[in-house]
Amino acid sequence: MANTYVLITTNTLGSAAADITFSSIPQTYDDLLFKVSARGTASSPSRAIRIELNGNTTYSNYTMIMGGANDNNTIFADKFTSGTGLPFYAYGTPAATATSANSFSTHEVYIAKYSNGSNKKMIVVNGGAESAQVNFSGGTRYATWAGGEFDSTSAITSVKFNPDSGNFATYTSISLYGIKNS
Repeated sequence: MANTYVLITTNTLGSAAADITFSSIPQTYDDLLFKVSARGTASSPSRAIRIELNGNTTYSNYTMIMGGANDNNTIFADKFTSGTGLPFYAYGTPAATATSANSFSTHEVYIAKYSNGSNKKMIVVNGGAESAQVNFSGGTRYATWAGGEFDSTSAITSVKFNPDSGNFATYTSISLYGIKNS
């Protein structure tokens, strides 16, 4: 069966902002897809984007396994099941110190069966950044992935994205698509 993608909305920042939130998400699709193009304002070379579902900030309601690689031949993986802050995030977003002001990361956040009553909402995040470090010629480029669950029987009606430090930079953009499995 073919999947049908419907653009629900796009939010592009005209100035720096602490977060981008999608609320009142329609419950008429099978899955959700967010396409993210982001840059941060923090001074650290690389930042992460936290993802909060339905305003839920309880760490134990999320489980995430993350992995990736960079061009320094470093491969990394980790499992997040306890701690502080939100565990679910997209990694490798360029910060203010990235050499090029035009360097933005790309991420896709896929949420399967977001409106049904199942207890586990499966989430997949893929992403990468052309240059997440200060010096493009000697810096590190990342490709990352993450998969996990949101432990709730409630339909997902809101999704909030925010950098783990600083703000999103001007021109950060997130588009929300509804997917019907027709």
